[in-house]
Amino acid sequence: MFGLVPFVFYMPDMTKSDIEFIHANGGEVSHLVECFTIQLFKPHEAREGPTQVPTELYQPGPLVSFQWLLDMVQQRERIPFEGYILMKIEAPQGGLTKEGKSVSQMKLLKKLSG
Repeated sequence: MFGLVPFVFYMPDMTKSDIEFIHANGGEVSHLVECFTIQLFKPHEAREGPTQVPTELYQPGPLVSFQWLLDMVQQRERIPFEGYILMKIEAPQGGLTKEGKSVSQMKLLKKLSG
């Protein structure tokens, strides 16, 4: 995306069209959150009332609005995401498993494996 190194995005409820949009614009998609991954949140149009962020599906760190990605593609340039941060997810107190993974990572790994 507008540089030599593509952005890598994580969004737990990513649709096929979200993935195609990201790939079409030079980005990559990850099913795990690493230090270089940007966590995105996109409210679903079908939801009624205030949007609740499912924080248990994300890792500690900033949660960025999907609108940032849309604006960046529309403007055809990199935009700092700081103005698009919806919230910063804090690390849980004692929230790591014996494998050194967060509870949400373990839930995702279990979901992906089967």
